[in-house]
Amino acid sequence: MREAIDSALTQTYDRVEVVVVDDGSTDGSVAIMQGYGSAITVIEQENAGAAAARNSGWRASKGEYLVFLDADDTISEDYITLMLEQLQAAGGDIAYCGWQNTGLSPDRCKPFVPPDYENEPAKLERLIQNARWPIHAALVRRELFEASVGFDTRWGTCEDFALWIERAIDARLVRVKDVLAFY
Repeated sequence: MREAIDSALTQTYDRVEVVVVDDGSTDGSVAIMQGYGSAITVIEQENAGAAAARNSGWRASKGEYLVFLDADDTISEDYITLMLEQLQAAGGDIAYCGWQNTGLSPDRCKPFVPPDYENEPAKLERLIQNARWPIHAALVRRELFEASVGFDTRWGTCEDFALWIERAIDARLVRVKDVLAFY
């Protein structure tokens, strides 16, 4: 968890707000969060699952753009700067980047850059087949969330995939070819 929070706090982009949701943890996470003092906003709630925690986080935030990190995720220090530059330059709604799973064996840890869905002839079909970016490899305009119910809490998993499909149909997607997200 510390690595995730630290990666959010050490961004080269200087206007970062970090909201951390404790979804009923019992492992001492709250003490770690409190150690950051006023550098982060902590929300404590009874365990309701990832979708509910993410909804609590974005609703408590104030920023125009949203990034979601789970406790085992990190982002490069220039993540927000690069993602935001390319998103704004393209007039996009969702920027997504390359990512890497660093916790697997070396032959399974290769960096991956998803395809350019926006320029696919059948964007929706390609997204439904496989929107291949993890939750933390996307920077999203807040207004996309405000125009939806957020993450569907009925889903036990893949709530991010469901939201990307729902919102990406009419959204402008911007692929950032850099590998900026890690887990």
